[in-house]
This record gives sequence, C-alpha cells and structure tokens, in this order.
Amino acid sequence: NAETWGTVHMSQMAHVLSVFPRISFAFAYGSGVMKQVGYGKSQPMIDMVFAVDNASEWHTENLKMNPSHYSGLKVFGPNVIAHVQNWGAHIYYNTLVEIDQQLYKYGVIETRALRRDLRDWDTLYVSGRLHKPVRILHNNTAVQEDQGHNLRSALATACLFLPAHFTDVELFERIAGLSYLGDVRMRFGENKQKVSNIVGGSMEEFRQLYAPTIQGAHFLNTDHTNTSIYQNLDPTVRAQLCRELPFVVAGANPNMNLVTLLSERPEEIQEAIRRQIHNITYRSSRTQTFKGVLTAGLRKSLQYGWAKVQKARQSK
Repeated sequence: NAETWGTVHMSQMAHVLSVFPRISFAFAYGSGVMKQVGYGKSQPMIDMVFAVDNASEWHTENLKMNPSHYSGLKVFGPNVIAHVQNWGAHIYYNTLVEIDQQLYKYGVIETRALRRDLRDWDTLYVSGRLHKPVRILHNNTAVQEDQGHNLRSALATACLFLPAHFTDVELFERIAGLSYLGDVRMRFGENKQKVSNIVGGSMEEFRQLYAPTIQGAHFLNTDHTNTSIYQNLDPTVRAQLCRELPFVVAGANPNMNLVTLLSERPEEIQEAIRRQIHNITYRSSRTQTFKGVLTAGLRKSLQYGWAKVQKARQSK
C-alpha cells in the first residue's frame, strides 16, 4: 500500500507501463500511492496519468494491445476517442482496469496539452494534481521544466492568501486546495477533509517537493527548521507576484493599479484570484465528470462513483 511504497512497487509499475504503447511522461497519484490520513490498509485503485505525443496514434496502438480497457466508445475508433479526449481537461480516462490482480485508472493526455496546463493553468486538472506529491514513473526533461513553473505559480498563489508569518502545513494546505476550489466533484462523492488528509499523510513529501521552490523564492524567509515561513508583504513585491501568475489579476476598478489595490484592498485581489481559479476548475471538472460516463461506460461509472462515496464515508 501507500505506506510501504518502494523499490518493489516501482519495479511492478515498470512492468505495468510495459503493457502500454510508448509513453512520454507518466506518474501515479492519489491514495493508492501516497499516504492519506483517514484511509485504511486496504489496497485502493492506483491512479496514473500518461502523457503521449500523439493521442490518435497512441489509442490506435492501445486498442490493439488492450481493447478491454475501453468502453463501448471503442467501436467508433481511435480518432473519435482522441476527439473526446480533447473535451474539457484534454484527458481520456480508462478506469477499473485490472493488471496483475491490481485495479488501475489511467488518464491519457497529449504532452503538449500537459505542458500548456503546467505553464498556463488552462484547465488546472493535471497541473493541479502535480501541485501535490506524486510518484514519477517515467520522466521527461521538458515536462519537468514546466513542472518547475507550475510549482512556482502554486507557491506564489498560495502566499497571496497567507499572512506575514505562517507554517509549512498552512502553506501546503493552501496549495493542495487550489485545484479543488471549483471542482464539481467536491459537491458529491468526495471527502470534505480531502485537502487536510492529503497534506497530513504526505508532509515529508510536500517538504521535499517544495524545498527548492521555497528556497528560490526571493520574497520568503524560513527559520532553521524550514517549517516556519515569513513573507514580504510589501505591496510592490505582492504586485510582482500577481504579475507572475498564469492569468491576469485585476480588481473591480480597472483604473486602480495593482500596488494601490494590494495596499488598500488586498481582499479584492484575493477574491479576483479565487474567482479565476474557481472558473477554470469548474469548467474543466464539470466537462470531465460528464465525459467520464462516455469514457468509462455507464456500469463502470456507477461502480466508480459508488466506490468514491464509500471511500469518503470511511475516511470521516
């Protein structure tokens, strides 16, 4: 399980990847591979994301290698599957797939779409998952560079909601919650304590993931333990943070500049950022949720949805 994840699991995952066509970048995420507070010892389904260079070509090969992974949508062929993949968050999931007596869910996204999301937060669907610790199964230098940008954006956004002094727990909970701000799944079937459970179970992994980004942030200082963080609240510094975000931040009054707003009405800027993120995540998660019925099929969708509800109940 997630607590004993190690070299044995990584060798198993290497074998799992070998049953698929060529993958450019891959990671596993969620309670199946990262410890979360409130979950038992049972082995949950393992969630994975595969970045591939050409979706249509990849699905053509995968339909030959693993036809049973797909819903009835497969009768329309790989081009239709690739077209459906592009809806919403640009990712296509096959779920409740059994490999070596272990259940998996895997999402397929084109590498260029993943890189765009990491840089621009156009859906915050996969980039949001990568705000949190994951298990990298197959690395890619270009994707890792964009992931660095993604982490810097997450850190800057979180800090704009935090006071002059805060703990690393408060920071990571703020970061982990960003991609759930407008996620329709949080209204049903998801544990309301999900964010604190994610951070509480993986504090060391969060610290390792963000240590270089925090150390490289000119507006932050930490104590000798690196668990107590201080930030510069000067409006000029905060305005520069806003300009570095993946979207334009502006107040209700377009004639008032950013520095003045941050000095006089900082809550207005926070609300503008919250609204932007909410709109991005709401759009992508809503489409992705409806799309799931097509890509998984009705039976698997009901089975998966019920499992989510049960898992949320057990973790309370």
